[in-house]
Amino acid sequence: MLRSISGFSFFFAAAGLAFPPPAFCAPARRPSVVLVVLDSVRADRISPYGYKPSATPALAKLAGRASVFENAYANSNWTGPSLASILTGKLPFSHGLLGHYDHLSKDTPTIQSVLSRDGYRTAAFLTGLPGTPAYGLSRGFGHITAAEGERPMARQVSSAIEWVKKLSPEKDFFLLIHGNDAHYPYDCSADHSLKNGAFPKIDDDFYRYYDDFPAWDLRRVDPEKWKLALAYKANPTLLSSISKAYDACVTLEDADIASLIRRLGNAGGRPLMVIVTADHGELLGDHDLLGHGRFFFEQLVRVPLLISFPDGRGPARVSNIAEHVDLLPTICKASGIACPDGLDGIDLAAAEGKTPASRKWAAASGTQESLRMIVRNAAFSENGKKITFGRGKWELFDLSSDPGETRDISAEHPTEFLKTASAYLSFSGARKLLDSSPLSGETETNCGLYSFLPPKNGAGAAAACELARFEASAMARNGNFNGAEAELHRSSCTPAGVRRDIETLKMFRQITPPPNTVLRRGYILTTVPGTWNMRKGAFSVTYTAENGLECKTDKGVPAADPGCIPPAAAMLDCVENYRFTGERGEDPGHVLENALKSAGYLH
Repeated sequence: MLRSISGFSFFFAAAGLAFPPPAFCAPARRPSVVLVVLDSVRADRISPYGYKPSATPALAKLAGRASVFENAYANSNWTGPSLASILTGKLPFSHGLLGHYDHLSKDTPTIQSVLSRDGYRTAAFLTGLPGTPAYGLSRGFGHITAAEGERPMARQVSSAIEWVKKLSPEKDFFLLIHGNDAHYPYDCSADHSLKNGAFPKIDDDFYRYYDDFPAWDLRRVDPEKWKLALAYKANPTLLSSISKAYDACVTLEDADIASLIRRLGNAGGRPLMVIVTADHGELLGDHDLLGHGRFFFEQLVRVPLLISFPDGRGPARVSNIAEHVDLLPTICKASGIACPDGLDGIDLAAAEGKTPASRKWAAASGTQESLRMIVRNAAFSENGKKITFGRGKWELFDLSSDPGETRDISAEHPTEFLKTASAYLSFSGARKLLDSSPLSGETETNCGLYSFLPPKNGAGAAAACELARFEASAMARNGNFNGAEAELHRSSCTPAGVRRDIETLKMFRQITPPPNTVLRRGYILTTVPGTWNMRKGAFSVTYTAENGLECKTDKGVPAADPGCIPPAAAMLDCVENYRFTGERGEDPGHVLENALKSAGYLH
């Protein structure tokens, strides 16, 4: 491999500074580490990954001196679990921060805790969710600047530089900067149409309706907002305006990165290790969807990863898979510090160019609605096959022949589905659940990932109306729309309220089948320690750690039939619903919920 000068020498030249002498071996002093995590920035929208050169010139220059990991993947599709995987080197199945009400265990080592124990000064400059104390992501930093609302990355950079300047030159440091500018509403430029009143506020509420993904609960759905979002969906200028606004925000953050590197200078003579990545990507109309947090398409999980190693190695393009969980072991190795045990990642410096092309990758996220830790979305890939769970459906894609993920091949290749699903369960540590087997004779109604709460007990017509709406919602989720309408008509709800709810039911009918429920009606799950079985009609699927998922007919004959897919998918649903049985996060009460609302993550 070619060797050249440090990853920042080109910035020194641009600033008129003298070049340091070329380095051909690891520096005598351990490096200080700068980790930049850009929120919602997808790899294919920055210059080092083939996007227009003017989009991110600073990152393009950094790529000229750094290792660019061309196939780097996030381990989740929203900030909380992604940042948890970055900081802990563990997959979401291990660290357990999945949904908006989960937290990182105090016993889980993080980059900041490991480095600080070895004498590093640590600081984090965070915006929005990552800085919310209840998540535990900021725990262990010696210095924290966290803003609940939006805080431009330029201010984060300025604050970080001031912190570094106050350090004694002999002190090594770890610096985390979270840039949130490219997160919706993409409010970075004064000249784009998203700010001139032509479109509604771009937020999670709007995206849920645009993506036809509202809660399946009449009490929580506004049909007028839904219809408005669908009307904007038909507007051909919406996506182009969002795209331009998004690019403007990414370009602004690129300028902030240039400012960060320029102002760091030679970092007081310290060797520097600089890492730039993103917590996840963003859907910008791909697959007819917007936003993030609900799917695992490539646009959401393929992220930039550029590392300027402190040993003076030259630029490299690394094509094999890298992922967020690799960052902790990579930083530990570069710093000469022993890694914690039980990590899911590898040292990218040692593996550069050698990571196996068939490396397994997995990701997961939770849900806003549940106070339990539940895997609500998941993905796994190996040898070009990718299984995903989103919108209540398990799908299998062949990325080698279908990189756009346009065709689910589950029914066409049931054996491949069972094989890939089995590998996913094994890789994600589901055996622990199998061995404990907390269930006995459960049915499909107890395996649902949706945990809607009935209204609190009350008296009078209003309370009776709310209960009827809850019951009607449950009927709709099970595909019984006629029964749901009848329940509303005989309720004590006002005529105007009934008309509104029936209008919502008509819109729900457009999303068929309802998530998780229709396909699983009539299935019977039975468990004994070490073995789960899901049965319905002519096919049953058994899951053991030794053999994975095996399908048989009702006569006990091994089968490789499309009919194997529904019971296998129902089995997967149940595993994810009970994976964390007995494990709960600390109850954050209303403090976390209020912080999330003020930060714009909940509405």
